[in-house]
Amino acid sequence: MHKGIDLFRNDPDLGERKKSIIFLDIDGVIQPYHSQMRHEYDLDAMIEKLCEKYDPEVVRRGDKYDVAAAYYDWNEIAVGRIAYLCHHMEAYIVMSTGWRQWNDNERFRLFLIFYGLEDYLLDTCENISFEEMEKTQKDSDHYVEEKVVAIRKWIEAHKDDVDRYLVIDDKDMTYEFGTSFLYTDNIITDDDTRFGCYLMSTDNEYKFTKNEIKLDHTRLRFVEKTIGDRKVVFFRTFHRKSKYDTEYNKSKEHRYLIALLRHHFGGDHLKSAERAGLFVWIQSKREYNDEARRYMQNCGYSRIGKMRTDDYKVLNLYRGISEKDKFIWEENEEIIKAMAEELWNTLT
Repeated sequence: MHKGIDLFRNDPDLGERKKSIIFLDIDGVIQPYHSQMRHEYDLDAMIEKLCEKYDPEVVRRGDKYDVAAAYYDWNEIAVGRIAYLCHHMEAYIVMSTGWRQWNDNERFRLFLIFYGLEDYLLDTCENISFEEMEKTQKDSDHYVEEKVVAIRKWIEAHKDDVDRYLVIDDKDMTYEFGTSFLYTDNIITDDDTRFGCYLMSTDNEYKFTKNEIKLDHTRLRFVEKTIGDRKVVFFRTFHRKSKYDTEYNKSKEHRYLIALLRHHFGGDHLKSAERAGLFVWIQSKREYNDEARRYMQNCGYSRIGKMRTDDYKVLNLYRGISEKDKFIWEENEEIIKAMAEELWNTLT
């Protein structure tokens, strides 16, 4: 059983080479939003039963509802997908979930024991103090999530031991972590799991030029515009067919390129004034099919609407770095529509 950083650094099965890390959230990843089965059980009886099998001090240490949620409400298939990622990527788990505010590493180990996943648990991100967060905000020109600070602090402390990492969360962190982030919506899916393996196992040789990004059989063309005082990025995607084509291959390349685009123009490595407030995906009606809608959702956008410019063009509009960005298209619909029409041929 891996019980700490020392074993992490000296794992005889993995030798001296650097390790892979999965930063794991709970709600919206392995526990569906509306899963409330714990309320149908006698929780005091559950605690007594668990105390007979596991360390009573750990079982009783915190809120019994957290124990019950892990025991009854975590989705076994979703947890199995995390196990698959850990096994095939030889990765360790570091808990980044908000649950760490009131649970420690031993409690998380207890929760994972219920699913046979405890051997993959390495550590838990520390809770960032109010004083440290206050200083972080002063040093930045935009809002920074406590969880982001905690993950980055852990990575910095173990940079000599970590090869690659993947942040899994239902809150979009593409702007912070780029292609080291996997977005989930309510629960991690099979497609998410495959894409997570792709992100962790591939050193993708993409080409990023002035107005285009290329990766394998997919290319993304983009133009940056300014509307009012906000930057808007218009883009189109193109996929070249091959004999190895599958919908999954098409989807994963789109997801990867769009993550690159969003991190490049919206990432928190930029000053707020430099960051794009809206990303506009221009598609033909033929491209706007069920599969396209599926991988658009998988790209981690908070979708705020769509507009048909004519019988064969569709605009899909997504907000950028803040909630107020959704008003860019609401207040400038005709301007955005006209720009898209003008850019249709430019981006072809």
